[in-house]
Amino acid sequence: MSLQIIEELKKCFNCNSLIRIPKVLPCGQSICSNCSGTLSAFFCTYCRKEHILNDLVVNQAHYRFLELINKLSSSMTTEGLPEQRQNVTSARNDAVYDNDNSSSNKIAYLNNEFKYQISNLACFLRYRPIRKQIKVLNHNLVLLVTEVFHGKINTTYLQLISNNKIINETEINNHLVYFFACCANQKYILVVFSNGKKKFDFRLFDLDLNLIVQKDFFFEINKIIMNETNIYVLSDHEKTCIIEYGFELVKLAKFGQNKNPKRSFYIQGNVINVTPDKIFTKHESCINVLSKGKGEVLIKFNVDDLKSSCVFLDKMSNFLVYNGFSKLSLYNSTGELVIANKIRYPEQFEEFQLTQSGHFAFVNNSKNFILIL
Repeated sequence: MSLQIIEELKKCFNCNSLIRIPKVLPCGQSICSNCSGTLSAFFCTYCRKEHILNDLVVNQAHYRFLELINKLSSSMTTEGLPEQRQNVTSARNDAVYDNDNSSSNKIAYLNNEFKYQISNLACFLRYRPIRKQIKVLNHNLVLLVTEVFHGKINTTYLQLISNNKIINETEINNHLVYFFACCANQKYILVVFSNGKKKFDFRLFDLDLNLIVQKDFFFEINKIIMNETNIYVLSDHEKTCIIEYGFELVKLAKFGQNKNPKRSFYIQGNVINVTPDKIFTKHESCINVLSKGKGEVLIKFNVDDLKSSCVFLDKMSNFLVYNGFSKLSLYNSTGELVIANKIRYPEQFEEFQLTQSGHFAFVNNSKNFILIL
């Protein structure tokens, strides 16, 4: 294939811009997603017919070809360079990315296809999992957790995937113990198994999937939150709502209660996140910020459609609200709406994740498809 043909296939034949996500016309030709999203109809100069541009799908063959060309170009750019030079180039690229990494900027270019990183994890699934969780750790690392049932033994597979390759994996065999939840930060992965309502098996791994510590807990657990500093277990244990643990799984503190509104430190609704000095909750249409010391309400504000939405806290203590369909909104730390946008993409994403590195991840669990921004 000549270089001229390759260059032609890299560009949209309508607007002549580089194609990131090619959309296939009924005649088989491709146009860029920007043209397909802005034009209602299009006259193809190849087949000499007009096409209505409704619900065009991604041209998978063309997309894979573009991926291959980009990888070959990238390897040719750094091949033969000294290792130090390659590291400098990588560091510069990361620096450029980090400068554009604020939540408001990401929402502003939510539909900029050149910012997307797309992966399909279907080829990594083992057998037919009875449970599955996709956890995006950063823009280049994904954890796939699958649980498979073999007689009386449940096997849980942990796979770390980077650049569409498995870079590390391990398996855990349990008898009558079922996968409950998985949390991760930039250093650790916490996998929790359940053997009934009041027995939980906590296993903490490093990012090489080496087991660091394992511990059993004998009380009911409703939710687990893990950030850069600690692990927070939400429970009704001993009349407290939140129990704080270090990464050695040693209890550090306990606070809050959700039984009596008249008592002090009453936590109402669902806990979103916990920081060293604040507790963040959502209840009905309100987001509440409480003092971690005494539980008094510091900030309270209303958000539209909050009941059906998921709320995340970014590094600047801004609130990201995803409505579960396509709309992503950003509120600042005082509750003012900063920006909102809808992601327009052929796939539907029922889950949104915010990594601790600040990346946005949209997950289609039914198709094992993720889009990282």
